[in-house]
Amino acid sequence: MMEQPDKERTTFEYLTKRLEGKKDSYGMLMKEVVKSGVCTHCSACTAVCDVLEWVDNQPKLVGKCTGCGICYNQCPRTITVPEDLIGRYKAAYIGKTLIPEMVGKGQDGGITTSLLLYLMDKGLIDGAIVTTRDEKWNATPAFVKDRGELIKAAGSVYVHSQTVKALFDAIKSGNHAVAFVGTPCNIDAIAKMENSPYGMMLYNLRNQIFKIGLFCMDSFAPETLYGFFRREGIDLENISKMDISKGQFHLYDMEGNRIKSYKIRALNKYKSSSCNFCMDLTSEHADVSIGSVGSPDGYNTILCRSAFGDLVLKDAAEHGYIEIKEASDKDLGAVIRLAKMKKQSLYNVNVRTQYVFTPPASEAPGEATAEAPVETTATPAIPFLAKKLKLKKPKLTNKRNNLKFTLANDSGYIMEDLDIKIAVTEDIFEKSAWHAKIAGLYPYESMVFDYPVNVGEVETSTLEIMVEVRNPTEPLLSEKISIQKLIDKANKRKNKK
Repeated sequence: MMEQPDKERTTFEYLTKRLEGKKDSYGMLMKEVVKSGVCTHCSACTAVCDVLEWVDNQPKLVGKCTGCGICYNQCPRTITVPEDLIGRYKAAYIGKTLIPEMVGKGQDGGITTSLLLYLMDKGLIDGAIVTTRDEKWNATPAFVKDRGELIKAAGSVYVHSQTVKALFDAIKSGNHAVAFVGTPCNIDAIAKMENSPYGMMLYNLRNQIFKIGLFCMDSFAPETLYGFFRREGIDLENISKMDISKGQFHLYDMEGNRIKSYKIRALNKYKSSSCNFCMDLTSEHADVSIGSVGSPDGYNTILCRSAFGDLVLKDAAEHGYIEIKEASDKDLGAVIRLAKMKKQSLYNVNVRTQYVFTPPASEAPGEATAEAPVETTATPAIPFLAKKLKLKKPKLTNKRNNLKFTLANDSGYIMEDLDIKIAVTEDIFEKSAWHAKIAGLYPYESMVFDYPVNVGEVETSTLEIMVEVRNPTEPLLSEKISIQKLIDKANKRKNKK
C-alpha cells in the first residue's frame, strides 16, 4: 500500500526533485502567470532570486536563469504541491476486477462496478446511484439494487448526468445507505450538502453516502458531440462502448472492435462550458477516487481518501472481488501532471504554437518572404547561446502535409528578437521559404512549430527542411531535417505496433 507521506517529508522530497530536475523556471513564471495576466505584483519571485529585479511592473531577468524553480514555487498563483493538485489521500493503488462477468465489461479495470458489487453482496448498501444510457447514448441516472442491473450499467458516458436528484429520490424512498458514483462536480455537490451549514444532508444523520468519484478531465455536451458523430456517419445505436485514453476518444462497435478514434484536442469545441471552470481532476472529496490515468491498459488508478474507503477497498480485495497493488511514484506522477494541467488551465497559457501559413498564390514565392532591412541596436552576445537552442521532436503530421517540431531554449537566458527561417530544399536548391519573427523565448521554454510542407506522395529522397534561427547579432541554429528519414522512422514505429 502506498500511503501518502507526512506533509513535511512530502514537501522536502518534492521540492528537492523539482529543483534538481529543473522542472520550473523563470520562463514558466512569465508564460503561466505574468503573460496570462494573473500576476498579483506581490514581488515574491524577485525577493527570493538574485537574478530577478522588479522592472516595469513585472519580474525581469538580469542574469542567468538556472531553472531552479525558486521563483516559480513561491508565486501565489502557481500550484505545485501534490496535495494541492490531487487532494489528500490515505493510500494509492493500481487494480483490476477479478469478477469473471466483469472482465472486459467495465471501463478500464472495472474497479468501480466491482466495489459496488462487493458493497451490495455484503449488505453494506441499500443500492447505488449510477449513470445508465439508452440506445442513443443519452445519460440517465438510476438507483440500482440488483447485481444484473449493476453489471449492465458498467462503463462510462462522457456527458453530464443529474445523479444528485436520483440520490435524493432514493433517500426519500427510505434508502439510507447508498453508494454514489459521480464525476468531481457531482461529488462536490454531495460533499457540500454533507458539510456546509446550509447542507441538506448535514442534519439527517441516518444517511450514509459512500462516494465513489471518477477522474474527469472534461465532460461533453451531448447535443454537440453526438451531432458531430452523426455528421461523421457514426450510428450511436451501433456503438457498444466509448473510452478516453492517451489523449484519444475511442468508439467501439457491438463486437468490441475499435472503429474510430479522435484526438481529444479536436473535440474540445464540444465540451461542456462548465468544464472550463473546473479544476478538480480526481474527485478530491470522494471516499474513493478511480480513474485510468497512471495505470496500464486494463487497470485503474485508485486513491483511497477516507478510512472507510480504504477499508472497503482492502476488504473487496481480500474477498476476491478485485486485485490491487501499491501505486508507484511514476504512476502517480502521471496523475499529478494531468491534475496540474486542469487546475491551471483556467488562467494559464500552456503551449505557444507558431503556425506558418502559405502566402497567397497571387504573390511570387520570393516576394512573400522578402522583408525590408530593419536597423537594430546591437546587444552583447551571450556566450555559447547558439549551442543552447535545440530543435526537438521533428515529425510529419496531417498525412505528411505538415512538419511539426519544437524549438527549446536551454540557455538560461532570454532569447530576444528571433528571426526564424524555414525552407524546403531539394538537392541544395531552395524551393520555398517562410519567415517568422518571435519577440522572445524564455529560459527553458519551448515553442511548437507546425509547418506546411505538403510532401504527400512526391519523391522525398532528396527533400530536406532547413531551419535557421538568428537574433540581431548572431546565428543561433542551423539544422537540416531529412523528410525521408522522418518517413522511415514513422513507418518503423507503425510496423512495431
